[in-house]
Parts: sequence; C-alpha cells; structure tokens
Amino acid sequence: MSTEDLNSYAEPQATGSPDAVETDPAGLNSAEDLDEDRIRKDPLESGMDPPEGWSGVTKYGMTPWEESHPRPLADRLAEEQPEVSVDRPAGEPVDPGEGVISRDADDQPGAEIRSEAERRGQAADDS
Repeated sequence: MSTEDLNSYAEPQATGSPDAVETDPAGLNSAEDLDEDRIRKDPLESGMDPPEGWSGVTKYGMTPWEESHPRPLADRLAEEQPEVSVDRPAGEPVDPGEGVISRDADDQPGAEIRSEAERRGQAADDS
C-alpha cells in the first residue's frame, strides 16, 4: 500500500433514502434499532428529573473554593437540630418508673387466678 492510498479520501457512497425510523417501542428489539443515527435523537437529550426534595446544591462545599476552605464552625453549629422530645416540655421532671415493665407476679393483675388443672400441672392435652 502506498502513501498516496493512505492520504486519499473517498466520500462514502450514497445508498439511497435513509432507513425508516421505527416509532413503536415494542418494535425496538435490538441495539441496532436503538442506534442514535437511525432514530435521529440522542437518548440522553431528554435529560433527567432530579429526585424530589433534593437540595444538595444548596449545601456548603459544592464549589472548588468551598472545597478548599473549611466551613466555619459557627455555620455548622447553626445547622444542628436539638434533640428535644416534643412530648415533654423542657425542664419537666422525669418519672423514674415510667416505661419500666415489672416481671414480678405480684405486680401483674390476674397472676394469682389459676385453675385447679393449672395448679396440678395438667396441660390441656392431658385430659
């Protein structure tokens, strides 16, 4: 092969009218059918919807300058949420017995009510 053959340029031959574009999504079965040149649209042109409630761009550190400069402590502390219970106002004393479950039989109502069969140790299957 000579250098003249490498430097020459031949235009592509016209093959006639372009291929028909399939509009039915069920007809697009192969990767060839999804070729961008054939469907005349870039699949990425339609874009993407961001997730609902996404607010990452409003956070500190999104720009190169912010990445190279640490965020001031006062700004970080101002963003903190206090861990206060909504149920009880601040400063109200806590009942020490609240939320404690006793395992004593004396504290449970109906614990001493047993049938004669239960006192003998007889199960329902042993009749």
